[in-house]
Amino acid sequence: MEELLAEFARRNIRVFFRELNFWSGLLLYIKEQNRWVCVVNSLNEPSAQRWTLAHELAHFLLHPDSRYIFTDGIFFCGLNDREWQANRMAAEMLIPRKRIQDMINLGWKNDVEEIRTKIEEKSRELEVPFQALVWWLFELGFLSYRIYNKLRLTFR
Repeated sequence: MEELLAEFARRNIRVFFRELNFWSGLLLYIKEQNRWVCVVNSLNEPSAQRWTLAHELAHFLLHPDSRYIFTDGIFFCGLNDREWQANRMAAEMLIPRKRIQDMINLGWKNDVEEIRTKIEEKSRELEVPFQALVWWLFELGFLSYRIYNKLRLTFR
């Protein structure tokens, strides 16, 4: 998380950790101050906070001319959607393919609990949320749609 916070500081983006009721985080441009601010939900687990920081940094890098408020409320979006783009870049930052090579073709196994256990272990190792790793493994084609749906619908 320290590397991400340092990246925000290098870009002169202030980061605040606050209790948020509906969002994991948000990135907003304050026109009057001509500055960006990132707010991360302090109630979330550290791995989720780390994911949120990467996601909001991705918004800043991918959509710098958009003077919008970016909120991280909906996780699964369409391919051309800004949220999907930010999720993909966050995954590329935090879950590099070389770190998950040992998980190739997990979706072809039939034992969902065995797959869940392996993904839980890897998500702890990578310090990312379980659901983010499940999504990324599916996006990369390492999980079948059937297994992805079973894992997605039964998050713990």
